[in-house]
Amino acid sequence: MYEKRFVRKRKRKIRAAVISGVSLVGVTALIIVAFLGRFVGTFTVSLNAGSVELSLSETKDFENPTSFLMINSLPAFGEYTYSSIKKQEALIDSEESHYYDEQFGAVYDEEQTLIGLNFFKYTFYVKNTGTISASYVFSVNVLDNQVSNDNRSLLDTLRVALYENDEGLEEEKHDSKVYAKASDEIHVDEDGNKTYKEYISTPLNKQDLLHPCYGLAELFESDSKITSHTVSNFRQGDMKRYTIVTWLEGEDPSSTNGQLAPKGASIKLGVEINAYENQ
Repeated sequence: MYEKRFVRKRKRKIRAAVISGVSLVGVTALIIVAFLGRFVGTFTVSLNAGSVELSLSETKDFENPTSFLMINSLPAFGEYTYSSIKKQEALIDSEESHYYDEQFGAVYDEEQTLIGLNFFKYTFYVKNTGTISASYVFSVNVLDNQVSNDNRSLLDTLRVALYENDEGLEEEKHDSKVYAKASDEIHVDEDGNKTYKEYISTPLNKQDLLHPCYGLAELFESDSKITSHTVSNFRQGDMKRYTIVTWLEGEDPSSTNGQLAPKGASIKLGVEINAYENQ
């Protein structure tokens, strides 16, 4: 069971801060996190199927199959941390949960307008609804990135977690990878190799019982592409469940802990799926 977070309602919209609930050793702490930027705009999932028949759906029953999914707009994000997301992993990687759920720290004003988020999550399914075995290239892209008035980018602290699981075979699995922009400092991976990969959240030398180190994130492929990969031999009736989670990591070295807001900064993300017949 997940405890709902409650916030005091105010007469005016809160645009300077969002309130998040973080559970630490059973003690709930309400933390006010300063506004870090606008994450306003669209989040899209587009499918280009070509000669094969693939479909998208927000639910695994595929009652409303489509080739295009979109979230019209998202409110401001505050800083958050992967530790809190990891604790809710089974709930997050599910069609039953939504980014506007209060247990995720979504904040509403008196008019019940969504005005703040700790993180964004979106779950959808890809299914081969045709008779031809297919392959597809799955990519997560940066559609637009507006830097702040002082030339800072939300990409510096952005984290993207991609959950990819075969639906119907191992529904309890929640396999994921986390991606981040390259670090300005050299780190050492678990094999002792030097790398510019950034920590997912808490650095190894700063971890404690309440803030474990979850290792290093995978690198963004570029400033315009988070990641891409190919799914092969996607046969008739095959279905995959995807969940995208994005947040601004408060443990990132580029974080200012809400002291200085990058005014005017915004970012838009999208998923593109290009399918083709197996050769």
